Amino acid sequence: PMIGDHGATPNRGQLAAIRAFTRTPSGTVLIEANAGTGKTYVAGLANKVWEHEGIPVLGAAPTGKAVTELKAAGIERSRTFASLANHINQNRPLTELTGGVPGVLLGDELTMVHTREAELVLRTAVNEGFAVRGMGHSAQLQSVQAGGWFKQVTHQHKDELGEALVRLDEVIRQKSSDERKALNNLAARAPHKWVSYQ
Repeated sequence: PMIGDHGATPNRGQLAAIRAFTRTPSGTVLIEANAGTGKTYVAGLANKVWEHEGIPVLGAAPTGKAVTELKAAGIERSRTFASLANHINQNRPLTELTGGVPGVLLGDELTMVHTREAELVLRTAVNEGFAVRGMGHSAQLQSVQAGGWFKQVTHQHKDELGEALVRLDEVIRQKSSDERKALNNLAARAPHKWVSYQ
């Protein structure tokens, strides 16, 4: 009911992602999503559910731009992974940022996060009792420091993750159905279909 209350109409994949984020008992849930599939939209709707349930959310992203997008989606307590790592390195708990109680750590653009920063922030969050929710696109170009850890987790451990791994692959950003199909083919590693579309 919370989702409909805000005038949103998520597609089936997005609805499955929101349910996984907000209803999966696992401590960690990951969304593997192509560009343009509505990751930030999903994060914003999941945040509405958590807000309704009184669960504080701490957003984390690799860049200031991604943090701004999380804040625009309603996740006001959002910071870069570097900022959170600095906070932790000053021996300050993450719960200091969520009113003294653990809630949800929501990581966006995880493929771009440096491996060491991700490990420190995610390990600390889990140790403090946060549920971890993360989103990324493993085919996205990564910085050298990122090390490909997200792809390794989502591809090599997908059986272990089970329902705690959701895939979003329906591009919604583009209005033309032909362009959406071409982008979906590109994301599925069929570039010849994208080239012929162009």
